[in-house]
Amino acid sequence: MKENKEYEEFLKELDLGTGRYKKKDVFKDFIIILALGIDNKYYKNNESEKVACQIVEKYTNSERERFFLLSYKLKEMYNKKNEIVDILGDIYMQLNAQNKELGQDFTSYSITKCMTEQLEIDDKVIKEKGYMTLIEPSCRIRCINIINGKQTKNERI
Repeated sequence: MKENKEYEEFLKELDLGTGRYKKKDVFKDFIIILALGIDNKYYKNNESEKVACQIVEKYTNSERERFFLLSYKLKEMYNKKNEIVDILGDIYMQLNAQNKELGQDFTSYSITKCMTEQLEIDDKVIKEKGYMTLIEPSCRIRCINIINGKQTKNERI
């Protein structure tokens, strides 16, 4: 499957080949730098910039270049999708990056989808406010938001 090949290539790029860093640590740094870059575009924040610089400084120039390649590959993966998906979440799970010591565990996509299908979407509230508030105490919000986004898109709300 082509999708798996793209994921595999992305995962290979996380291996910097030096043995200095684990793939999941490179992925974590990549995500932080990406998020801070997006945040800084809208909310110029010197503290965020300092954090990003501290992360980047621990890598060599050739390793830093890999982050640009990862960004490009990620963008291409999203561009090829015709639906709302969680590519980063899938990569995170493939890396087994959750922290078991902190009690992080994740509900499978299929169970979350089933839970989401039981939600009652209030069209009236969405049309009035442009959104609907969703409280999800188990913190499986990433999948629920994606599934809700798919349902909303399919229902053309």
